[in-house]
Amino acid sequence: MADKKISELVSITGANTAADDYFVVVDTSGAVTYKISREELNNAIEQDVLSSIEITDITNDVNVQGTVTADELYIQSTSNDSTVNTIQLAPSTTTNVQGGLGVKSGGIIDVNGVNSVGLQVGGTRFVNVVSGGDISFYDSTGVTQGFFWDASTQRLGLGTTSPNKILHLETSGETVQRMIGGTTNLVGFYLGDADNGSIGQITYDNNVNVMRFHTNGSERVKIDSSGNLLVGTSSAPSSANVKQVLAKTGDCYLQIASGTTGGGLLGQNGANMLFYTYTGAVGSEAYAEAMRISGGNLLVGTTDTTPWNNSANSTADNGFVVSSNGTTGIARYQAEALNLNRTGNDGSILDFQRSGTTVGSIGTDGALNIGSTNTGIKFGTSAVWATTGGSTNSNGAKDLGASTVRWKDLYLSGGIQFDSRSNKLNDYEEGTWTPNPVSTGATFSTSVGGKYTKVGNLVFITMYLDNSSAPTGTLTNTMNIYGLPFANNSGGYGCILTVGYVIGVDVPSSKYQIAARIANGNSYITPEWYQDDSTVTNMVAQDFDYNDARLVITGHYYTDS
Repeated sequence: MADKKISELVSITGANTAADDYFVVVDTSGAVTYKISREELNNAIEQDVLSSIEITDITNDVNVQGTVTADELYIQSTSNDSTVNTIQLAPSTTTNVQGGLGVKSGGIIDVNGVNSVGLQVGGTRFVNVVSGGDISFYDSTGVTQGFFWDASTQRLGLGTTSPNKILHLETSGETVQRMIGGTTNLVGFYLGDADNGSIGQITYDNNVNVMRFHTNGSERVKIDSSGNLLVGTSSAPSSANVKQVLAKTGDCYLQIASGTTGGGLLGQNGANMLFYTYTGAVGSEAYAEAMRISGGNLLVGTTDTTPWNNSANSTADNGFVVSSNGTTGIARYQAEALNLNRTGNDGSILDFQRSGTTVGSIGTDGALNIGSTNTGIKFGTSAVWATTGGSTNSNGAKDLGASTVRWKDLYLSGGIQFDSRSNKLNDYEEGTWTPNPVSTGATFSTSVGGKYTKVGNLVFITMYLDNSSAPTGTLTNTMNIYGLPFANNSGGYGCILTVGYVIGVDVPSSKYQIAARIANGNSYITPEWYQDDSTVTNMVAQDFDYNDARLVITGHYYTDS
């Protein structure tokens, strides 16, 4: 159909028009402001609605005062000017501006205030954009902001409207980020700067199920699929019981901090495993070695494997060692080296075994006892007792030494009590004494000698006198022999001794027996002559007046103690 004016369109039928003929509206300058094909027009008339309107070549605004209802609203422009593809919703007032663009199925792009544009669906706003570029995404109620873009800081918040990092996730409960990759691919984070965007990495390898941590472009820590923690190495331990491996070239140390002023250090130095403690803040620590394992030996407080033979006589001697050969050694300067404490009840404190069989123990039943399985001793407050091996006392059943296993010397300050019937033997001694012949007015030239044995209060003596020349001076007075080691306390008339040998002595007439007596309380011997009628005559110096006169006396007497 040829171009016609509206006044010429008296009757339009399919006979005089084609389906692709267009009806157009032009302005006074001849520019087309609206056009519609005959087929579109027929459909619109039949459905009582215009399903599609295409407006082309519009250089000015299209001002719609009422409501435009359409299935689609399509704006197209060949211009690069962004303002051309703009739908402006601007009611006449700028106070509490409300306007909107309806979208099929109840959606509305609405203007909410002067500086806000939102997206509503079913009457609920789910997206809001404000002046400055901040974008809020709401939950299903349209109230709680679950996703927020802060345009001024270029930060994204999930669960927060105040993100303090580029990506900020926050909830009041569990906060877990889930990342899923292919079954043979990596999942993780690449970290770095403009020069190297992946110099640091935290990745999970789905192909071999390994978690890796990289710093400075290299893998530093790895957790393999068996749960082994590998630091500085990618090789898994050979033992299934080992779950952590630290490895690096040279010495290797693991610091364990306790707050900011102290902690510990676990390290490896050559073949040694070292344990340190330290004080001070990190960066200015003061370290002290506390323990090491060296060659299979455990050393505490020392680097010496044989502290038991130390002799510096200073704190340098201190140390505790458990050797791989089973030896334990302890040394401590000027203090006890081992403290053992059994609490709660009496019993063994330390057991000694040989091939698994107990052979002895040290224990307590209120008193310290040391013993084998059947013989022992117990240390009481002021006595040492025999025991049956533990804490049970033994009375009269244990020997001290044997016939071929004897003690050397026994030093006592008290005595010996053999049984309940005997007296206490409180003294035994042996010695010498010097016999001294004394007669008033006489002078003796005599060789002398004497010995004694004292058992308890019983004294055994022996003595001799041997003249080298006859005595001089007054020879008629009684001769006594002084110098006894103990005074006599035999009681009665004293104690009679035996004159075992006599030679070169003048025997008085009618006297044919000689004896010696120690009067009670005296410390000297008086030789005496006897006859049948028991008349006693004391020996005088004249009786002992030959050059080679000799006298030997033996016997015993009692003393006070």
